[in-house]
Amino acid sequence: MKGNPIIVKFVSQLHRDTVLRHAFNLPPNSGSGVSQHLPVALQKKKQELRPAFDDARKKNRKPKYRVDGAQVTLVVDGKTYKTAQSYFEHST
Repeated sequence: MKGNPIIVKFVSQLHRDTVLRHAFNLPPNSGSGVSQHLPVALQKKKQELRPAFDDARKKNRKPKYRVDGAQVTLVVDGKTYKTAQSYFEHST
């Protein structure tokens, strides 16, 4: 069953994060999904940081993306990286 997406704007970032964190509990074949909508510019920036994100994950470092306005950065072990190249230069 296909339908139009439901778009929700949260007043509280805490509630938005709670919904995103619990989205994995949805049944795999339910046809429902939850995702965060980002502007194209931020999606491209996340895509550029993806190789560094994957590398950090392989090293069991628990990387996270931080989105501040129009800026996306990668946070690994408390250190912030603006580009994948800076991550690879400083990672050991």
